[in-house]
Amino acid sequence: YNNSIGPEGAQALAEMISENVLPALDQLGGLSLNEHLDVMRLPQELQGASNKDILKFLRERAKDGGGIRMAVAKVVLVGPPWAGKTSMIHCLKTGQFLKDRTMTDGIVVTSLEVSAGGDTIEFLFYDLGGQEAYQTT
Repeated sequence: YNNSIGPEGAQALAEMISENVLPALDQLGGLSLNEHLDVMRLPQELQGASNKDILKFLRERAKDGGGIRMAVAKVVLVGPPWAGKTSMIHCLKTGQFLKDRTMTDGIVVTSLEVSAGGDTIEFLFYDLGGQEAYQTT
C-alpha cells in the first residue's frame, strides 16, 4: 500500500471513521485501520484484522447503542499528614516513588486509566490533605 495521506491523515481518518461509519468505506485502500486501534478506542484483539472486519465491528457496536463503555472507580485516600498518599498515586501513574513532595492542600483529583483484556477502567483518586483542618471532610 502507498498511503499518500501520511500518518497524521491516517490518524484523522481513523478518528472520523470511529465516530461515523459510512458504507462507502468498505473499499478503503492504502490505509490499514488496525494500525489505529488506539485512536478508535477498539480492542487490541482486532490487531491484524482487515479493514472490512473492523468496519463490521464498528457497525455492530453502533447497532448496540454505540459509544464506549468505560467503568469509573472513585478512590478516596485519607490518612495522617505525610503518610504517602500523594506519593502512592504518583508511583501508580509513573512507576517511580515521589521523594520530595509538599503536603497536599485541600483535595487533589488524579485520573488513571488502566486497560486489560480489551476493557478500560478509569480510577479517580481523591487525595485529601492530611492536615487536621481537613479531617472532618
